[in-house]
Amino acid sequence: MALCKNQSGFTLIELVTAIVILGILSVSMSGFLKFGAQIFIEATDRDKILSSARFVIERLNRELRGAVPNSARALVYNGNNCLEFTPIAESFVYIDVPVSPETSTNKITLVPMNGPLSTVGFDSVIVYPLSPADIYESGNEKIYGFTSINISSTPYELFVNGAITFAEDSTTERLFIAKKSVMYCHLSANNQLVRYGVKGHNVNGTITDTETGVVMAENLITATFNAGTGTHQRNGTIEIDFEFSRNNENIRFNNEVQVPNVP
Repeated sequence: MALCKNQSGFTLIELVTAIVILGILSVSMSGFLKFGAQIFIEATDRDKILSSARFVIERLNRELRGAVPNSARALVYNGNNCLEFTPIAESFVYIDVPVSPETSTNKITLVPMNGPLSTVGFDSVIVYPLSPADIYESGNEKIYGFTSINISSTPYELFVNGAITFAEDSTTERLFIAKKSVMYCHLSANNQLVRYGVKGHNVNGTITDTETGVVMAENLITATFNAGTGTHQRNGTIEIDFEFSRNNENIRFNNEVQVPNVP
């Protein structure tokens, strides 16, 4: 008769112990992987916020540095915090402008500039603005509608809409040809920063209507604008405070822009 060989294997206790140990390791590994994934998600959200904030702040900086001096103003439009300013299309040194009580005229003589001149976007002519009211309110004799400019003559001849006089001369003899104003608004209902083109203003300076807005930034939960007014010889400063939030990741930006142009 053949003898049976000894057979080896796992006991029930050993199998249960192995299963328990594998379960503990699985829970530990899943927690570790979840923690790593959370770090990656938070870093991604932070990068997206930083990218969005850098873009909109850089865009605002560039536009504000090319704004008519003292044209920036903080306002509330349709319940939203906004910043409005008027971009410069061209600037000149003038030879002569009609200043009250001089005789009204529709012609201004300018020092010729170097290089070609495009009149695309020319909207208004501004001399010596000292506050936003000089630009957006009527009757201050600081801003008039642009008609045309003759660059074939020396000096240049610029024509405005009707016979006019300005309130006063610029201390630097600067004349600005401006585009229509633009406005950045924080739409708190959907946490967006939207850029609008402004169609026009009422007599008291309030906005009549805007063009269709373009979204410049998202995930913006708060936005504060403060526009300081410059003086006769100095430029103005605009303070911007943004707070972005994405998946409970909050980042706040304080930015100060100095308008290099003087009246």
